[in-house]
Amino acid sequence: MPKEREFRGSRFRCLLATHQSHGHVIEFLNALVQPAASVGSDHRYAPEGFCKPDEAKIGVGNAFLNDKQNAAVTSWWLAKGSNIPNWDIISTCKIGNSRGLVLVEAKAHANELGQNDSCGATDEFNRQQISSAIDEANKSLGAAWSLSPGPRYQLSNRFAWAWKIARAARLCS
Repeated sequence: MPKEREFRGSRFRCLLATHQSHGHVIEFLNALVQPAASVGSDHRYAPEGFCKPDEAKIGVGNAFLNDKQNAAVTSWWLAKGSNIPNWDIISTCKIGNSRGLVLVEAKAHANELGQNDSCGATDEFNRQQISSAIDEANKSLGAAWSLSPGPRYQLSNRFAWAWKIARAARLCS
């Protein structure tokens, strides 16, 4: 049974988009990523509409990355087990001749941008690890980026994760 939060904002729109026939979902995903990537009928995506509404997480119980890649990203983010970011939609894809991922963090209105949010980790070791991870991504991405565990944390952590996932996929394939 869907939860009330699934009928608001971007969450509802993502569930609607993935609650269609498999072919329509593939068309929708391709509209998002082409010409940079392509999603085929053999690719996997999550959520799968209102019947399987769970948002996907990289690093826990999924087939989006292999075990080595999952371990690389989760240990990079947390000092000890806790919550990792959810993605509104994840799909496997092809980028050229290589395997890739589509990572969607959707926003339906300005209030979802979280301009005043900050890292909510209550464990100090995890807070430090998350800050270090965001700093590492920031340094690698360059001066144009301003990722932070403070203001716009949700957006910063998604960009940092996307960077790390791409890096882990190259290093651990």
